[in-house]
Amino acid sequence: MSMPINLRTGEKGRHAGNQFVPARFAVPLDIDDPCERMRAIHSLVLKQRDEPALGWMDEITAAINVFGEAAATRLTGSMMKALDFVTSNVPGPSFSVYMSGARIERMFPFGPPAGAAVNITLFSYDGVAQVGINADRAAVGDCARLRYHLEEGFAEVLTIA
Repeated sequence: MSMPINLRTGEKGRHAGNQFVPARFAVPLDIDDPCERMRAIHSLVLKQRDEPALGWMDEITAAINVFGEAAATRLTGSMMKALDFVTSNVPGPSFSVYMSGARIERMFPFGPPAGAAVNITLFSYDGVAQVGINADRAAVGDCARLRYHLEEGFAEVLTIA
């Protein structure tokens, strides 16, 4: 799995735009108990967020860019190969927003698979969470089955919440 790790520090004016690095790690699929599974995944995510190399991303990126755009693209592209899925949590506005005077009722996430079979992105807006699923149909033969199992997983987690 790949998941973006936020690099923002709250320091104003240092960088513009998105500040994240994709973390790539294996997630356990053999833990039946949902509480135990969530604890294990939470521990894995915390380990990724505490990775010491994250503080060196500007220097690492600069070093990669020395080899030119084509080499940098090949290197980063090779990191995305053989991923089963990409996932992300994108916090949106916690308040209503408007366009031309009309309240936007829902915002739906659309995350690119970026070389993986599936991207699953959660986006929150005004107290409502939406989940977007973007699947490569060549890699996922039965998208309806994928959706069914994802809904089953969400229901399982909600029963223990």
